Amino acid sequence: MLNNKQLSVLENIFEATFGKGSMNDKGHALRHKTMMCPSSGDLILELRLERGINFAPNHGLTKQKLDLDKEAFKAIGDKITDAKKEFRELAESSLKVKQHGKEASDIVPYSFNRDLVRARYVAKIMYKIGV
Repeated sequence: MLNNKQLSVLENIFEATFGKGSMNDKGHALRHKTMMCPSSGDLILELRLERGINFAPNHGLTKQKLDLDKEAFKAIGDKITDAKKEFRELAESSLKVKQHGKEASDIVPYSFNRDLVRARYVAKIMYKIGV
């Protein structure tokens, strides 16, 4: 269980509101949400990667989505690794992170054309957090 100082450090590591650069140089945004599991009382961290994408319908949506999944879950994993290092430096204790549930991703189209589909891509992973 995290104390108030550790929880504050964790929230600041993932903070991406105005002035913190919510979009990175790779064109995607990492969002987070912390919540308590009602059944076990564990702290759950949900990380979401969001980005706007263009699909070519004639190249097959499935292959393009698999490529996006690979990139997205790698980016989320890299963020967790960086967050653990930063947490250790700032909170002076190590962060225990365990994946909770399965990885999920979705594509929400908002503009259709014969040659191009514009959509919002969202990938999500949930983690149990402890010290």
